[in-house]
Amino acid sequence: MDFIIGQEELVKDVDNTPAIESDGDDMYGCLFRSVACVMKHRRLYFAVLHQKDSIPHLKNCYMFSTDNVLYEKFFDDFGPVHLSAVYRYCKSLNEMLDERDVGYFRILHYTSPETPKLLNAAFLMGSYAIIYLQHTAESILRTLRMQSNRLGKFCDASQHGPSYLISLNDCLSAMEKAHSKGFFYFTDFDYYAYEHYERVENGDLNWIVPGKLLAFSGPHKDSRVENGVQLHGPEKYIEYFHLNNVTAVVRLNMKKYDAKKFTAERIKHCELYFVDGGVPTNMILRRFLSFCETEKGAIAVHCKAGLGRTGTLIGAYIIKHFSFSALEAIAWIRICRPGSVIGQQQTWLQHSESFLFAEGKAYRQMHPSSNRRRLPYGIYSIKKNANAWNADALIFEGSHSTRDHVGVIFPKNDILHLCDKSEYTNTTGATNNQINNNVLANEDSFQTVVHADVQKQNVVVENIGQESSLPTQGDQLNKIKVNHRRNAQQR
Repeated sequence: MDFIIGQEELVKDVDNTPAIESDGDDMYGCLFRSVACVMKHRRLYFAVLHQKDSIPHLKNCYMFSTDNVLYEKFFDDFGPVHLSAVYRYCKSLNEMLDERDVGYFRILHYTSPETPKLLNAAFLMGSYAIIYLQHTAESILRTLRMQSNRLGKFCDASQHGPSYLISLNDCLSAMEKAHSKGFFYFTDFDYYAYEHYERVENGDLNWIVPGKLLAFSGPHKDSRVENGVQLHGPEKYIEYFHLNNVTAVVRLNMKKYDAKKFTAERIKHCELYFVDGGVPTNMILRRFLSFCETEKGAIAVHCKAGLGRTGTLIGAYIIKHFSFSALEAIAWIRICRPGSVIGQQQTWLQHSESFLFAEGKAYRQMHPSSNRRRLPYGIYSIKKNANAWNADALIFEGSHSTRDHVGVIFPKNDILHLCDKSEYTNTTGATNNQINNNVLANEDSFQTVVHADVQKQNVVVENIGQESSLPTQGDQLNKIKVNHRRNAQQR
């Protein structure tokens, strides 16, 4: 990525806009490793510094950086930054471009050459260009003159060493496809709702597919404070689910709460257990997709942390029904819910991609009405959810958050049990579809397996599992997420 736009091109006077000038005699080749003009009329630039600690000084230029917009990692993972950060960036950049006092200045977003900072900065700028400047993922990478395969890649949140699978191109392609299909509309996006409900103390929920799939951390037996951490029982989610038309819950981990607490409130409950850190069998996959396709309302999906197993099955749904590639689906889920889809689950989605594409094509042929080109409302739609919640009467207790200004980003009683019999081979919780036996952890032991009549969907399952005392990947991810919140509150 060694390219320099010459000084004569960078400072060319267009539409009476003053040229960018340096404070000294330095040429731009000395200040920057690369510079790219992103916007017509030469108002907006993106630059990569030569050294991470070098700070340029230019006249007639409004400069900013997002290198302090940090991704909160679980292990050795990083990026991309979440959707609300993208929204804040886009809104702030639009405000800068509209401000009268910088109307005659060029705006330059500069970043460190360090891979995590460079990738996330390029992702933010690229997302803005896709949403507001009619760029495609391919064209913005070409404009920035960045070769995605040479930049490094975003890492997953695996405790066994990250898998470098998601590139900048994958993330920008995911943003392009999500934008074109109406997964989000930044003119109708409640960033406050996103940031409020993704917090552990407020439920740890993230919408992934508008009006259809919500990912969240698994509820506990009851609501209580344990070791200073607020834990939520099913009853804490009931009001939010009803207000947002969530009509069913899918549980992917072993029993930690009584499902009747949901079904008593006319919210269906579906059991689809597979081992923590593992991948679903074909039967689990088919039953999950079928359940989603037949359920008219939205579905809340959880495992322990709501990241690995949850993200994997939601990813399969997105690939089948919206024609995302596996890597685009993983990227979009992580943009909505950082840390999702871990280790071998990424490989499984890639291996399943062609099958899911074929299944999706066949489904749309049988159900022509499903061929909607663009969803009418995106996730966190203000218009759709105008009466869904009240910021002054929050559903979850213990929150003292208030809506702030967006500033510049830089300074029926049904329980459906659909477990695969082959999943329960022994009391270690191991599955028959392990890709890597060394990766899978022992999550749960089980006592009773009850199979449901899928058509009746009215089987109540009792005592289906007993938690192991050993910490699992989900336990560790939950603990890390709690520490994120503690550190944020201390800051």
